Amino acid sequence: SYTLSVLGVDAEGKQTTLAENVTTKSFSLSSIDAAAYPYLQLKASLSDAADRSAPQLDQWLVFYEAAPEGVIRPDLVQVSETIISEQANKGRITMPMVFQNITPFAFRDSLAVDVTVTGDGIQPIQKRLKLAPLAGNANATFNYELNTLALDGNYRISLYVNPRLQPEQIYANNIFVVPFKVKSKLHPIMDVAFDGVHIMDGELI
Repeated sequence: SYTLSVLGVDAEGKQTTLAENVTTKSFSLSSIDAAAYPYLQLKASLSDAADRSAPQLDQWLVFYEAAPEGVIRPDLVQVSETIISEQANKGRITMPMVFQNITPFAFRDSLAVDVTVTGDGIQPIQKRLKLAPLAGNANATFNYELNTLALDGNYRISLYVNPRLQPEQIYANNIFVVPFKVKSKLHPIMDVAFDGVHIMDGELI
C-alpha cells in the first residue's frame, strides 16, 4: 500500500500537515497558498502486508513553477575593506553592489535591501533601499552612501537583499558584510612655553 502526506513549511520553518493519507497516483498542489507555505515536503509511507517486502519508489515527480534565486555579487564591483576604509577616511563612503537573478523566474515585486552599519561608539545605523522588480537572468546595480565625518574607529557594513520578504530558493547568499576603519580626525595641538610662561599668538619673545 501507498499513502502520501504533504507538509507545508512557512517562512519561519514551522511545519504544518496540509494533506495526509493520499492514495491516488496524482495529487494537485493548486489549493496550497504559496505565500503562506513557500516550501513543501512530501512524505510517502510504503508497506507490503502480504509479502512483507520493502516496496521501492520508482518515480516521484513534482510539477511547479520555481521561486527565483538571487545572489549578491561583490566580485562584480570595486568593493573591499581597503577601498571602503580609504573612502571613509575622506569623509564619505559610496559602496556599489550587484544583485543577480540566476534563474529565468522574475521577482514579482520591488526588492528591499536592508543596510546596517555598526561599530565603535555609535548606535546601529539602519536604512532600507528599494530596487525595481528584477527580471529573470538579470542584474540590479545599486549604491549605498554614508557620511563618515563623525566616525572614529572600527565599523562594518552589512547588506541583506530580500530579507525574507519575497519567496526565494536560498536567502543565505543575499548577505554581504565588509569591515572598515576610520582614523581619528583630531589635529595635533602644540603648546609653547618660554621659561615656564605660555606664549600667546602674536606675542614677542
